[in-house]
Amino acid sequence: MYIACMLRHPRLNPLFLFISLLLSTVPRTAFAEKSQVWIRLRSPNFIVVTNGIEKQARTVAYQFETIRAVLRRFLGIKGSATDAPVTIIAAKDEATLKPLLPEAYQVKGATELAGIYVGGPEKNYVALRLDISLDRDASEPFETVYHEYVHYLMRRSISVMPLWLTEGIVEFYGNMSLESKYVLLGTPSDSNLIVLHQTQLLPLSTLFAVNASSPYYHENNKASIFYAESWVLTHYLMTTDWRDKTDQLKQFVGLLGEDKTPEDAAKHTIGDPQALEETLRGYIGRFSFTSDSTIFSNACDSRRKA
Repeated sequence: MYIACMLRHPRLNPLFLFISLLLSTVPRTAFAEKSQVWIRLRSPNFIVVTNGIEKQARTVAYQFETIRAVLRRFLGIKGSATDAPVTIIAAKDEATLKPLLPEAYQVKGATELAGIYVGGPEKNYVALRLDISLDRDASEPFETVYHEYVHYLMRRSISVMPLWLTEGIVEFYGNMSLESKYVLLGTPSDSNLIVLHQTQLLPLSTLFAVNASSPYYHENNKASIFYAESWVLTHYLMTTDWRDKTDQLKQFVGLLGEDKTPEDAAKHTIGDPQALEETLRGYIGRFSFTSDSTIFSNACDSRRKA
């Protein structure tokens, strides 16, 4: 199983300042290391620096431009972007990436690193391995990078929203996948499903109460179920709205903005919390999940149901 490091892992937090400083010098230092040939490719919103071949750099740039366009549409982000391009360090293999991220590889018990996102007030970076990210058989190689990138895109558009829903939406869109000219949204998260099948669910009253200071948000042994349950509840609510052509999730958030308690808001929109818990347990045991596919074009304006 491959992972990419996320800001949600407290034990890795000291790493991010180190990576931000390091990646800002990669294009200058990497060109000189061991006579490696690095190329720099610029797309409208990304800069790809890689020691792979130009075709791979173009594939990475195209994939991220596609994901960006789809996310902006589905998250309702309008207008032209004024942000600086995100820099992507696309290492061709582990031997290239490891010297750039030495502290990440020193974490005891860490699984194989696929990539990492480092965000800052002025610059944003992605470091990834081409042998994983371009491997069609790899499991969720971009999930964590997309997770943090969705946070980045949503940073100015999130209104008053509970933490579980914020992270659930990020998990939902972070698990998208690009298949030829189709972008699949709502595909099941294998890693979250494993957690949900192995760990007892939190009562929804507990999930609704999690905030930025909660141990379920910060402690590794508790955070996994919080993120997994946030994902599956959001997946259920969003796909139910898709299927029934309703707006219950939006109405739920609207009632929270009117100072309704989460339990009261749920009863009037997404369902009684106790009944919803039982529905959620059955939903987790499903063999298939609803997804939506978007046909990508320059305008990203053509859709069909999967």
